[in-house]
Parts: sequence; C-alpha cells; structure tokens
Amino acid sequence: MFGRRILGGQPDSFKVTLGYQVAELDSPRYAPTARLHKDEDQYLGPEERHFETSDVQWTEYDTELSVLERLRLSSVVPPQFEEVVAVRLQPLGADYPTGGMVRASAPTNEVEVRLEVAQIRPQLRRMELSRMSTSGSAQQHVLSAIMREVDLEGVTRLKCAEGLTRIWDDTPGDRLASLRVLNLNHCGLTSLPPTLGSLTNLRELRLAHNRLSGLPKEIGSLKRLQKLDADHNQLAAIPVDLRYCSDLRIISLESNRLTTPVLDLRPLSQLRSLQLYGNPLEFLMELSPCTALRHLSLANVRMSADPTFMKCEVEVVATSYMGRTNKLSALFAIIFRRSACQHPLLAGALGRIAEDPLNCATISKESGAVQQLILMALSDHEVVVEQACKTLCLLGTHNSITTNEIIESNVLSAMLTLISAKKHKSQLAGLRVIGALALTSDAAAAKLLTPRLEELLMDMVRSHADDVKAAAMDTIGNLAFCKANRSTLSGLRGLHDRLCLLSASQPGVIHQSVRMAAIRSLAILGENEHVAQAVGRPSTTGRGIRILSMDGGGMKGIAIIRLLRQLESRTGRRIHELFDLICGTSTGGILAVALALRHFTLDECEQIYRTLGQRVFSKPLKPVEEKEGWRESLYRAYKSSQQSMRVAVYGCKHDAVMFEVLLKQFCHFDAEGCSVDRMIDTAALGRPKCFVVATLASMTPANAFLFRNYEHPRDPAPTPVPLDIPRGSSKHEVWQAVRASSAAPYYLDDFLCGSD
Repeated sequence: MFGRRILGGQPDSFKVTLGYQVAELDSPRYAPTARLHKDEDQYLGPEERHFETSDVQWTEYDTELSVLERLRLSSVVPPQFEEVVAVRLQPLGADYPTGGMVRASAPTNEVEVRLEVAQIRPQLRRMELSRMSTSGSAQQHVLSAIMREVDLEGVTRLKCAEGLTRIWDDTPGDRLASLRVLNLNHCGLTSLPPTLGSLTNLRELRLAHNRLSGLPKEIGSLKRLQKLDADHNQLAAIPVDLRYCSDLRIISLESNRLTTPVLDLRPLSQLRSLQLYGNPLEFLMELSPCTALRHLSLANVRMSADPTFMKCEVEVVATSYMGRTNKLSALFAIIFRRSACQHPLLAGALGRIAEDPLNCATISKESGAVQQLILMALSDHEVVVEQACKTLCLLGTHNSITTNEIIESNVLSAMLTLISAKKHKSQLAGLRVIGALALTSDAAAAKLLTPRLEELLMDMVRSHADDVKAAAMDTIGNLAFCKANRSTLSGLRGLHDRLCLLSASQPGVIHQSVRMAAIRSLAILGENEHVAQAVGRPSTTGRGIRILSMDGGGMKGIAIIRLLRQLESRTGRRIHELFDLICGTSTGGILAVALALRHFTLDECEQIYRTLGQRVFSKPLKPVEEKEGWRESLYRAYKSSQQSMRVAVYGCKHDAVMFEVLLKQFCHFDAEGCSVDRMIDTAALGRPKCFVVATLASMTPANAFLFRNYEHPRDPAPTPVPLDIPRGSSKHEVWQAVRASSAAPYYLDDFLCGSD
C-alpha cells in the first residue's frame, strides 16, 4: 500500500489536548449532576466547565524526542495560583509546624483552630487524543512516551480517536485511578483490553460507533459505573457480569444485533434508562425489578414516563424495512409473544398507544395480546393494573370481534378478582373494564352478568367509598342496556330501593357523583317517574305531554329561532321550561340539543348557527366569481344542479372534520357534572327529554333511528293499537347523535357509529 506522502498528500497528523483546572486541597474534584438522560454530559460539574487547555500536534515523521519537547513546553502552565484558606480543627497540644500558622486556643479548650493560606496550581483534569488527518495510526512508541510524560494522577476525563487507542498497551491501570469518564466513540474498536477492569472509579463508558462484537467480562469490575453507551456496534449478547455494576443508571445498546439478551436486572435497581432501539429483539428480559426505569426504547419505539408514571410519552419512528406491516408490529411482537410486561412504563406506553383506534386494530391481531393484558391486569403494581385495564377498555370498544375475544379469554374472572380485592384503584379498574365491555353489545353484557358479579355490585352500592359506589352504579347501568339484564337487575333484591334512596338524597348529603350515578341507573332501567322526581321535573299526569319538534333544512334554523323568540316573548318563559320533550333532525337536532340539554339561550343558538355557517358550511367565492355578471351567475346556478351526480365521484361538499371538532366542544357536559357525555347521562341533569332523529342507512329500506336521553319502561302500558316504535339508543355520545342526524347527502359524509 502506498503512503500518503508518495501519493502527494500530507502526512498523518495527530493532536493531544490537555485541560487544566484548579483542584481541591486533598483530592480531585468530581461533581456528578442529578440529570441522567441519554446524551447529556452528566459528569460536567459547574467548576469543570471553565478550564484552560493546551494543544500539542505532531505528524507520523516527528521523532519521539521532538514530540516530548513540545509536550513539556505546552505543559508549563503560567504561574496562576488560587489562594485558599484552610481551616483545620486539631486536638489541643498536637505537634504541628507553626510556620505561617495562626493559633487561636485557650487552656480550657479541647481543640485548636489552625488557619493556613495555601496556593494551588492548576492540575491536569482532561486529556483528549485526536487525529487531524482522515486516516493513519500514531506510532506506538510516541504514544507510550506521551502517556509516561503526562501526569495522569488527576485525570478524570479521557477521550481517544481512531488510530490512538493503543495507549493501554504500556499504561498501567493504577495511573488512571481518578478516571471518571472514558470516551472511545468512533475509534474503530473490535475488542476492549482486559485492563479496562482496573478503572474501578469509572462512572461513564462511551463505546458508540465501533465494531465491537462483545464486551469483556472484566466490565463487571466497574462497580461504580453509572452509564454505559455502546450504540451502533455489532453486539450479539450482553455480558452477564454487567449485573455486578449495581450503580448503573443508563444502559444504551441501540442499533446492535441483540436478539435474545439475557441479563439479570434485579441488582440494577437504580437503572433509569434502557435503550435497545434498533435491535432485532425476539425476547425481552424481565423489567419489573427496575423500579426506577423511566426511559425505554424497543424496536422502533421510544417510551418515557414521569416519576409517578402518570404521564407517558411514546415516539414511534417509521423505518424503511417495515414494508406493509404496521409500524408498531415489531414492538407488539416483542412484548406480547414471549416477554413479561409487568412494568408500569410498558403498561403506560400500551395505554397511550391504544388511544389510537388504528393501533387497537393492530393489537387485536397480535397473538397472545389479550392474554398478556389480562395477566398485566392481575399485577401487584397499581399502575400496571390501571393501564392494562385502560387498554382492555379501549380494545373492547374497538369492535365486537375483539370484545368477544376478550370475554372468551376469561376476562370476567380476572375482573372479579380485582373487584373483590381490597385495593381501591384495582376495584375501580375492574369495574371500568366490565362497564366498557357491557356497552359494546347486548350479547356481551348478557355474558358478563353472573350471580357473583351481582353480589359484588350490590355490596359496593351499599357500603364502599363514594367513587367505587358511583363506578359500581355506572357498571349496573351499562349492564342494564341489555333487555335480559334489565329484567334481572330490576328483580335484584334491594337494588331498586337503594337506587331510589341515593337519587333522592339532597345535595351535600352524599357526593354528587353518587347521586348522578344512581339517577343514571334508574333512567337506564326505565324508571322515568323516579328520575323525574329525583331531578325535580314536573309531572305529566293529567295534562299530557308538551312536545317541540323541529325540522331540518340547513340555515333555515335561523327562522326557527325567530319563531321561538316569539314564543318566549309571549309566555315569559324559557323554551326548556315550556316543553317535556324536545326533538329534531339535522339542524333541528342541533337546536334540540342546544335548548333541551345545554339550556342555551336563543342568542347562543343563533351564534352556533353563524359559527357553523362561517367555519363549516360557507364556501367563499373565488375572485373570478365575485366579478362575474348576472349571465355568468345564472349559468353557474344552472350548472350547480348537476352537483348531486358529481358527489359520487368527488365526494361531499363540506369537510366533516371541522364540524365534528365543533360538535365535541358544543356537546360537552363536564361543567354540569357529567363524567361522560352520553345521551343517557344528561337524564341526571334535570333536562327535558330529548331525542335526535337520524336515518339508519345500513338497513334496506332505510329506517329512522332515535338517539334518546331516556329509556322506555320495562313493562309499558298496553295500547289499543300496537305501536311501531323505531329503533333507538341512549348510550351514544351526544356529539355522535348530532353528527349522525346532520349527515345530509351531498353536504356531509355518512357517519359510521359502532356497527350502524
């Protein structure tokens, strides 16, 4: 091979940088910080940020003597001294030199104070060996001479570059006893010297971007090691001796070749960050012993949590090798197939991921996912239980197939275990899962209601804490949406009387959430008279029912509002005070919800229409249309009559996304005390009965569908002529009801709500 000089290039050149800092009187300074994130310089204390440096450069043709001479000249630090006063307490009468000392003592004292003025020269704290050229290795005898010449006793940080790593060959480990940070990134290393184990005071070891296929067993001797960074290597295994490094806070092994890492993490109780991003993992070690773990990366996903695990952040990076598979498939394959997920960080990440319906579909397809989540729900850690139950709730409400799979996986047995436990949060989590699954379908609700569950629910309604009592009654209500369950629950001894007692309690006697949950359960059971008494609605006995029905028609709702203004003006009463039932379709449905459920004024209703008109249904004229004459305008009007045919090709005129965002803001009842914004939940607010009419397009012929805030009585009174009651439901959210009613052809897309 030809040298650089033969090819006309410059000779290989190298540089050593020495950093000097004022040291303490007795020992080198070391001030670790509390921050332990992946890339931060955690051993850079405030006193070490400012120090003086000197550089020595040499080439491959410089002799050893010339390099050493330059090193000696650069090492002569200017005579800058720091003067400090040392205060020492010594036993009285101890024999110490008196020169330069100030003695302050008395015959009755047992100790004496000695003050000493000391001058401290800057000492070498950092050393960096770098290569100035793009290739080449320094001569070994020159490197050895430099390491012999330099005073390494106080060096705390050492950084090397490729071609300069043979310093270990002739440097005893005891000369680097003060070393805290060793940076060997980008050094082209294929192995590490066994002498690494002699650096017993090492806190941070950086080995990223090398060609290491393994780590030596001597790494287990680094008892004080707190950070190990070996990203972008060729590691196929983790040395088992790493478990002896019990002070480890950060382990970063990203972009290696780890498939089935075996490491006992029980001694690593202080581990806060484990980075395994970009490894073809098939198995994940047990993480539950790492109680301090807050940062984790697996496959192409990074996860982090706050100290209490209440807030979890998930970052998913799309990679080129995924092809058509879901971007989370690799993560799910790791944690659901052969690994244990009993760690709150993993559980919290799954709960956050499952908030996206698309991710729920992917999780439901993973083999063993449901079984793993049920096992997590039985964990001893409250956060794991809570997040696993949250994920089960989200999966259960995704589609009926997943709901059936969860129920067939014996989830009821696990939830009964949680409900019957003494842990408060576990009881709430179990009740939420049963309640969420019961909402999905009548068939699911019928499978969940067992005598054991009835017994536990009754016990909770009688004597448990307020939030558990309210959750139990919410679960009873969700189970009662199934007609078969409604009959069973209505006949449950003591339940009806207990619900009536709680619903009739005065505000302040019991918690508001308990009272509203009791009224909600009565409403679902069809006990409309008891609900009316509890919320203070006037009785309809002997006077008939007063009904307000409003048609649709777009901005025609403004005309309806003007008519209602006249009605309020002549009666002197608000609209919601005049009627027992308020209903409507399309824009009339919006008005029905605004007047009956939100108690909006007519001015507020008119503002809603104007907001919708401006932000959703208004299409500003193009500049050309503003300048056109009456003939062009007439032609454009004629041409618009063909738009209904073009809808099939180009889609609807208005974007429903903005409309749905506004509806969710408009149909929010949190200020009124509703924890959920379902139609039936508004029954506890003392509002008039209300329904919104939509067209059920999934049936042929299409039929009307009523979104109600009430349920029919279980045993309605007989009528002379059988009533043709249209299909309906009260368990949908209010915004969904308004959105479905507003799905007018051409203007807005059809709205899919559940299976309808």
